[in-house]
Amino acid sequence: MIDRPVFLLGSGRSGTTILYHLLSVHPELCWFSNISNRVPWLSFMPIAHRLLDSGARGERVKQNIINRKGGKLHVRPVEAETLYGRAGFRHDIKTTEDDYDSNVNRRFRKTVESHLRWAGRPRFISKQTANNQRYRLLNRMFPDALFVHLIRDGRAVANSIRGQRWLDSMDLWWLEDKAHKHVDQYDGPIELCGLHWQRNLEELLLAKDLLGERYLEIRYEDLIDDVHGIVKQVLAFSDLDASAAYFSFLPEKLPNMNNKWRDDLSQKQIDALQRVIGPSLQMLGYSA
Repeated sequence: MIDRPVFLLGSGRSGTTILYHLLSVHPELCWFSNISNRVPWLSFMPIAHRLLDSGARGERVKQNIINRKGGKLHVRPVEAETLYGRAGFRHDIKTTEDDYDSNVNRRFRKTVESHLRWAGRPRFISKQTANNQRYRLLNRMFPDALFVHLIRDGRAVANSIRGQRWLDSMDLWWLEDKAHKHVDQYDGPIELCGLHWQRNLEELLLAKDLLGERYLEIRYEDLIDDVHGIVKQVLAFSDLDASAAYFSFLPEKLPNMNNKWRDDLSQKQIDALQRVIGPSLQMLGYSA
């Protein structure tokens, strides 16, 4: 049985990966790992989650996750494109309850149930950026699912996307096309990056009315300033225990990267962003 799975939503580079890693060391949660995503045909691989319970070694694993330490040998939560893809999800277009497919539902539920069983955990959490455009489909598949939407200043997000050089390969689900084909239609890559943030934001704000009490909205700015406070809010929303042992692994604050765009972007780029996403920034309360 899959009990109230938790899905983390938010535009790429909004801090969702940071939140995912903070929550993934919670003793009640299991998730798709780099190991099970690498060999998805081996259903028992989620047993690697049990490393987190192995005394001093488990503590090192948790610290590696919190510190986002990479490497093939370090078990850690991932977006798991392979596992989602094997179930039959598409990541390049918007899908809703109208796209429900019983075979996709069966395969994905089987994968999640296998992770819960082998990991020895009662609850499941997932963060995949493509879930932004498929949350309505996930809601159809899991009527008791919980959705946490993390919002960040769109200028910081656009600057971070630009810095990642994702535009060569990034899918614009709202255009059902590759991003690099549309850069010339805008005032430079930064404008397209900002518009991508805005399209994700607009889509996810619609979730409030659909999901009601199963939707939680939090801010990146609050998370980095008060890690424990925001994580406690997410745990209460998700009906998960807020034990002192769990919080002993979490930092109280995180580095604030939210103003980096002011140094990285030219005035021309800032003006271009303002033209595209200015009204959304104002609506969210972000100052100029």
